[in-house]
Amino acid sequence: MLKLTVFRQFLANAAFAGAAAFAWSQAKETDVLVYAATPAGIASAIGAARGGANVVLVEESNHIGGIITGGLTSADIGKDRAIGGLFSDFESEVRKYYRTHYGPDAPQYRACNEGRQLEPHVAEELFQSMLSEYPGITLIKNTLLIQAKAKSGRVTQVTLSPASAPRMRTVVRAKVFIDASYEGDLAALAGARYHQGRESAQEFGEALAGQICTRVSTTIKLPGSTGAGDKAIESYCFRIFVTREAANRVPFSQPQGYRRSDYADLLDDLK
Repeated sequence: MLKLTVFRQFLANAAFAGAAAFAWSQAKETDVLVYAATPAGIASAIGAARGGANVVLVEESNHIGGIITGGLTSADIGKDRAIGGLFSDFESEVRKYYRTHYGPDAPQYRACNEGRQLEPHVAEELFQSMLSEYPGITLIKNTLLIQAKAKSGRVTQVTLSPASAPRMRTVVRAKVFIDASYEGDLAALAGARYHQGRESAQEFGEALAGQICTRVSTTIKLPGSTGAGDKAIESYCFRIFVTREAANRVPFSQPQGYRRSDYADLLDDLK
């Protein structure tokens, strides 16, 4: 009874852009399976659906939108002429949102910078809305990728499980698989070769490879730079929003083991 309750709770929490709920008790077949609802995964799913394909879009967490809904909401664009396709559609939706909610003369609308800057919750709302326009897309969140099988160099099927009931499994077969995750988990599980960590400066003759610290936009090496390779993976960064409005503030807590000297060199960059 507990397992059934957990399963029902999973179904209640999952978001489905398709018309029918995802039944975990039986194997599935689809045209395209996209793993990870990152911006790339969302664009892939919509692009495939526009071409007439049925798509299953799988997201491990309870949120879609990847780094954009996670806080990286200011787009770095060098040339306007390079922008088109789905990102232009997204920009248009951002402008429409702020114009509708605040008015064309409001500071919030001006701050959206033609649709290139926005709040994370707005980004997620807009991504969800864009996906919901396509009945051929089934979005399942809170879903774990357990296994991937490949034959003759092509992925043939994956095994998925609801995060809230990890013993439940279902197999999904597809004609095309797209790994849109940041870590490349689907490719790795399918047996693709990969390298973890940083190569040394000597391996390919790259002066700034390996364990190197520099000042922003310079090649000046800071103390502690060795150029050595390692098996480490990049640490996660956190984008934060700060405010002068006291009512909207929450206190900052000092991380355990924090040492100001580790970051003192950044003060010159900030200046």
